[in-house]
Amino acid sequence: MAAAVQPVLETTANVLEVRDLSVQFRTPKGPVMALRKVSVAVPRGSIVGLVGESGSGKSTLALAVMRLMPANATITEGSLRFAGRELLTLPALEMQRLRGDRLSMVFQDPMTSLNPVRSVGMQMVDIQYRDRQMSQADKRRRAADMLRGSASRIPSISSTGTRTSSPAACDSASRLPWASWRNPSSSSPTSPLQPWM
Repeated sequence: MAAAVQPVLETTANVLEVRDLSVQFRTPKGPVMALRKVSVAVPRGSIVGLVGESGSGKSTLALAVMRLMPANATITEGSLRFAGRELLTLPALEMQRLRGDRLSMVFQDPMTSLNPVRSVGMQMVDIQYRDRQMSQADKRRRAADMLRGSASRIPSISSTGTRTSSPAACDSASRLPWASWRNPSSSSPTSPLQPWM
């Protein structure tokens, strides 16, 4: 069994560089330009916020960076560079390895991204599925650490990790995707109703 080849990434001043990106959607009424020559740079170690009106293309830009655009979307021009690598020409398998390991997307509505039947803690363990060398106990500790690091108030977790209710439950829906984003091994955001395992 051959070992998976990890994409080689450079250390650059900007971890993400979007240059002159244009995205077009095919519709029954003809093509619609969703993005026109958009350029954004995210310096290494920085947090950059993207602000705009509804329908201005924020989600389209994020989906383009992740290469998760719908079938009727086409990037007509531009460049997407992550850690020095051009994402638009990256083979699909290498792009898949980057997603969830080095690139993650936090979707807008945690109530639809999360499973209300399962606890947040269990879902935080689930998103670590790529870390096969870690034990379940280590994954539970890591999940609790991610949540603690993303909020000032977090209930203490029992040694078995079975807490099922908490005053912070309402707030956990917004905290969880942030914690998922902080964990580069997560590939999918995850439920707000029960914050712990």
